[in-house]
Amino acid sequence: MRKRPALLEQTFRASANFDLVPFRRLGDDDKEVLGELTKDPEFFGLLEPRVPGLGVKSASRSTASLVRALSKPGALPRRVRTSPADDRGAHIEMEREITRFVLDGVLEVEFGGRFVSGAMASHLLPADAFAVAPDTSKKPDVELERAAEPLATLSLQALRYGDALALRDASQLSARLYFYNRHPITPAWAHRLPSRSAVLDYLNAAGGGEVSSLLDRHWNLRPADGPGAWITWKPRAHPDQREPRSRNAAMHKLYVSPTIAAMPDAFRVVVRELAATEPTMFKVGGDVAGLMRPDKMVLYFPSRQALERVAYALSLPLDDMPSHGVPFTSAITDGCLLSEGMDPPRSLKVLSWRDAESWRLWITNRLAVYMLAAHATQGKTMRMSATAFALARIRLDGVDTDRWTPHATLWNNVARAEH
Repeated sequence: MRKRPALLEQTFRASANFDLVPFRRLGDDDKEVLGELTKDPEFFGLLEPRVPGLGVKSASRSTASLVRALSKPGALPRRVRTSPADDRGAHIEMEREITRFVLDGVLEVEFGGRFVSGAMASHLLPADAFAVAPDTSKKPDVELERAAEPLATLSLQALRYGDALALRDASQLSARLYFYNRHPITPAWAHRLPSRSAVLDYLNAAGGGEVSSLLDRHWNLRPADGPGAWITWKPRAHPDQREPRSRNAAMHKLYVSPTIAAMPDAFRVVVRELAATEPTMFKVGGDVAGLMRPDKMVLYFPSRQALERVAYALSLPLDDMPSHGVPFTSAITDGCLLSEGMDPPRSLKVLSWRDAESWRLWITNRLAVYMLAAHATQGKTMRMSATAFALARIRLDGVDTDRWTPHATLWNNVARAEH
């Protein structure tokens, strides 16, 4: 059998799934919301999808040049195919970038006598991408078998749930993934926690007592931003928290996820430990809905080392508390009670009309687009499930989908890929 040429030597063409739109041809409203992207001298415009679910993409001048060069089938431009002989890393990164273009439906690659992209180009995925037969009822659930930790299993269940909804809007699907595992609001809890002040009373955070006194001594309570907003405490005196956060600094988050009934005890333990060791900014859900979400208590740290110190100090006193579990976060100890995430730098956005994304929102926004791309680009025979495709695709972004942690260089890589 004739050996297939290396990826960069294969035949490609620009996909009909996207229109390349220069900035000058965008409407005034679109120009206004693009914001900071227009300050980049390499910014060209947008790739606007013709197929629902593929998502709008920003396009650099080099991306625009590549798409135009492949308006007819042919080889990649020489500048893409070649790199300095001793720069193996640059060659590998270019292969990854072209793979992403094909999997996202921007380019198509010749395969088996036809041009394919998206889910039909799953042969480009790494060897550890798990193929799933179209009729999964007759096969073991490979993804769920692979998940060794409860939180990893929970995240995969969220993806299965999202796929089963058959939504075709990426923002709606992302929201369903993000909010997965919320507990329902019962009439009893709604009556007990009707307001922000009721939540503070429930947590013993107001009106005197040990917890209230510690909070008053070490933190300032931020005013409410509106109904249902987070209840946030900022430390009174902590250099790392007083200094403005660098736009290129990632924020480390520790999620404490007990059940709502266990929140007062968990809250007391957290406040005691932080007051004794490392007062830092933290927040809790501001109403009954906020306390029913799995990420009901979040602690912020400037470094992972600081997060680890507090997490392990909390692990023993919180050990026996019933847990809830935050999907798309990484477990720190056994079970689902303590987990972590790392928010991207504030300067990094998919497109600048989006608000700055948290770690979990960054994850679910991408998973939603990749799942919809799998459906939009699949043929009559699906080589792998939308869940498996999305997991494999987001690993190319630098995410460990067993533990839901970012690669150390993830944010720099994404910043380059987004432009």
